[in-house]
Amino acid sequence: MSEKINHAKAAYVAYSVILKHLMDGTAIPAEEKRWKMIETLRVFEYHTRLAALQEAAKAANGTYCHQLAVLGQAEGMNDGG
Repeated sequence: MSEKINHAKAAYVAYSVILKHLMDGTAIPAEEKRWKMIETLRVFEYHTRLAALQEAAKAANGTYCHQLAVLGQAEGMNDGG
C-alpha cells in the first residue's frame, strides 16, 4: 500500500508542477510541449484516481465482509444454526 501512496504523492507533485507551468505560460514555450504536458497531467490524474478508487473499493469490501460476519454471528448463522 505504501507503494501506491508514494505513487499518489509523486503524481500530486508532478500534477502541481505541470499545472504551475501551464498557468504561468512561460515555462513551456512550444505549443507541442504544452500539449505533451497536458497529456502527462491527464495520465497522472487518471492513475491517481484509479489507485484511490481501488483502495476505496478494497476498504469498502473489507468493511462489508466484516459487517456480514458480525451480522451472521449475531443471527447465529456462524455457530451452526
